[in-house]
Amino acid sequence: MPARTHLPGVGPLQFDESTSWYRTEPLRVDALGGECEFTFEEFEEGAEAALAQCIRNFCALDPSVLTAATPALFAYYTSVAEALDYCEDEVPLLTEDEVWANVTFNRTPHVEFHDGRWYVISEDECAWEPEHGLQLVFADGAALTRISSYDGHPTHRGPWPAAEPGVLELPSGRRIRGRSLRRDIADERPDFGVYIGRHATPVEWDHTVLEWPDFRLPRDRNAFAAAVETAWERAGSERVEVACTGGRGRTGVTLACIAIVDGVDPAEAVRFVRENYDPRAVETPWQKTFVAKFRPPRR
Repeated sequence: MPARTHLPGVGPLQFDESTSWYRTEPLRVDALGGECEFTFEEFEEGAEAALAQCIRNFCALDPSVLTAATPALFAYYTSVAEALDYCEDEVPLLTEDEVWANVTFNRTPHVEFHDGRWYVISEDECAWEPEHGLQLVFADGAALTRISSYDGHPTHRGPWPAAEPGVLELPSGRRIRGRSLRRDIADERPDFGVYIGRHATPVEWDHTVLEWPDFRLPRDRNAFAAAVETAWERAGSERVEVACTGGRGRTGVTLACIAIVDGVDPAEAVRFVRENYDPRAVETPWQKTFVAKFRPPRR
């Protein structure tokens, strides 16, 4: 078929015969502070709208999407720095606040269809890993779901599958799993977990444990708010779960508060979780009131 010359909703296209890729005209991307030309391969008829929406989503991203991912980026930096014993001749010594300033963004991100979704993949340069670089992956162009060295793949394990039992998809596209601590998760292990109550047992992956009696409210509100913020941040690029004994009351409260951080109106957060996670989530009137009064830290 003849090469396409236009993508509805995006604009004119150029076709590069050497790569068999299409390239858009320069488009402003506020999150990256400049213009980008997007590349992508030939696609099936009927996919134009989803592809165009993915590109428009990426162009509309606010710089806050990168700010929210700072802990995940710093974790990547730390893994490289630790492997090199923080040798100043090999790797710059950076604080968490300095990592993004040491990233140079690629101005030709690639858009790829994988496992039913479109992804924007940006192969960037970073001061601490000049050989393997930095790969940022945005599912649907809207949610930063992977931070890694460059390997060309839009997912590692990626976000939780939408069909995974207990997975709540937030408006931003982040996915967080809620479950009962009684449920055996076998090989479906998370990267980070928030575990609630005295029945929480030690696990080998990164996690935090909250003191919180069943049917009641968190004993340490500051620790709870920090756990909610961390869970939301890490869900941008990792698999995160929340669990309590039954997986409904305290887990539902936590998921509702995470949804508030994601932008859900506090007055609607309980309904959102009941409709999209479990109809019996958030079990007591005082838990519902707690959610309605919750406000994201530093926001």
